[in-house]
Amino acid sequence: MLLEFKFLIMPWRRLVKARCLVLMVLLAASAAAAAADSVDKSGIPGSDFLRVLKPYLIAGYSHDSNFFKLSEEISPPDGRADQYSTVGAGFDSEFGRSRQKFKIAGNVYQNSYQTYDENDFTGGRADAVWNWTGGKTLTGNLGYAYDRRLRSFANQLVPRRDLRTENKIFADADLLFARNWVLGLTGKYSVIDFSATEALNLDRATGGVSIDYRTRSNNSIGLAGEYINGDYGNSPIRDFNEFFLGPKLEWNFTGKSKLRAKAGYSKRENDDPSRMDYDDFTGRITWVLKGAPGNRFTAEIWRELSNLSDEIANFALVQGASVEPRWRITSKLDLRFRLLYEDRDFQGGRHRCCES
Repeated sequence: MLLEFKFLIMPWRRLVKARCLVLMVLLAASAAAAAADSVDKSGIPGSDFLRVLKPYLIAGYSHDSNFFKLSEEISPPDGRADQYSTVGAGFDSEFGRSRQKFKIAGNVYQNSYQTYDENDFTGGRADAVWNWTGGKTLTGNLGYAYDRRLRSFANQLVPRRDLRTENKIFADADLLFARNWVLGLTGKYSVIDFSATEALNLDRATGGVSIDYRTRSNNSIGLAGEYINGDYGNSPIRDFNEFFLGPKLEWNFTGKSKLRAKAGYSKRENDDPSRMDYDDFTGRITWVLKGAPGNRFTAEIWRELSNLSDEIANFALVQGASVEPRWRITSKLDLRFRLLYEDRDFQGGRHRCCES
């Protein structure tokens, strides 16, 4: 059982010192401030630094009854449970000039464990995205994302402190043609490193293409294809190629009800001939119902291939369903509840990471 209590407090008017990742946050904050000054003439008050930066604090406390995700017959000397606190700070800024928009965001946080304090770590993320417009028929995004966090113990054979770091660049573009048709192109490249399990270090390249028909009410139906290449530099026998092709749908039934669906044929081939390949159906359906401002209900079902955030070298066929109501209590406080069921059928060998 995992119990978590987290709070976001705004505004934040004091600089919180942290470890190495604070430098990244400060650099991004400086960029946001400079951008704010540069767009002052276009209507954004550059003198109001906090309004542009949108800073916040993070505070949380969690209790995990099975911290290392061990089977019931295993009982560590110091017990199965642990409690930990999370403190941090971040910002989430958006600004623009003319039809171009920019987003620079980031945070840094410290997780401190009560019993198993050897797992204490500093994590964080950073995002920089340019939402560009090339006219009425051409739009897209270009960006960079950074993420550092603790690898889940559920994906390890022998639980240990293993930090996952990802650097990602991405781009996409949508071209409107023939009045109602949209051609979409996407590309991503990620470099993923682990501090304790170098055999999992992965370079992943993803490319996609889609074509959609959009109605006047902004509904769309179309066809999407995606190709993924996974390159394990320290263990090339684990390399893989994955392909998806199928229809997709985004439909607004009312102003407050929306359905998103994507399903089709997936194929995964592993370079290691001893590992099982996959060749079958996958998909995801999401329904969102909006209520009063800030209130919504989300329901999902899915059947997908997953490397579990690239934390295992094999893959799992993940099938599940979830419901998530959310209520806006005040302008700065949301209450969210999520009920989830998920079944993971590991296709590539052992049920956890094939570690070296």
